[in-house]
Amino acid sequence: ELINMDDITDFRYVLGGLFIKMAYEKGGAEDVKQLLSFGNSDEEFYLALETVLDIKKDSLNKYIRSNLNKSL
Repeated sequence: ELINMDDITDFRYVLGGLFIKMAYEKGGAEDVKQLLSFGNSDEEFYLALETVLDIKKDSLNKYIRSNLNKSL
């Protein structure tokens, strides 16, 4: 089970930063604002990713692994 990226950083912060970076690169501050405007539920999270970044829930794992490696 993945809990932290290192001794300090929770992986959710890293992934959140990745999604914000991707939204900014795609459409600037407006896409970041749109991404952050969705609610807090799991369903709204997946809807935000699909709407703003065109990432579907069923391909999220593969997408994250591919893009996280590119960002490092």
